[in-house]
Amino acid sequence: MHKYVATFRALYEAEDDLTAQVIADQIRVNGSLDLDEDDGDTFECTQVTGNHLELEPTELRIQMGKLRNILIKTRSRRGLDLAKEIDQFIHALRFRDSGEFTAGGYSHGDFMDLCINILEKGEEPDVSE
Repeated sequence: MHKYVATFRALYEAEDDLTAQVIADQIRVNGSLDLDEDDGDTFECTQVTGNHLELEPTELRIQMGKLRNILIKTRSRRGLDLAKEIDQFIHALRFRDSGEFTAGGYSHGDFMDLCINILEKGEEPDVSE
């Protein structure tokens, strides 16, 4: 007989990581009922991961703002391009729930002012805004 590998995905809710692991173990036990361990059949759980955003949007904007500022300080073209993309994403996170949000509301001039403040004036902007 030939050996086969089947991949399963279980999506469920749990109060915390420990409860999620307990549920995963119960799924493993139930799944192994139809297998013959004497023949070397196994049913393993290889990974339990959360399927939720770990950071709140405000925390995410703060972390991304710090990264944007670091990339600007590299003074490289690629760093500046990445910083601008991140700045646009921060803008989208800040205003995405607003009824007036449009990608066109992003100010490229404000980004250039930010770069000048960081590179020429040495001013570190407040990323919690």
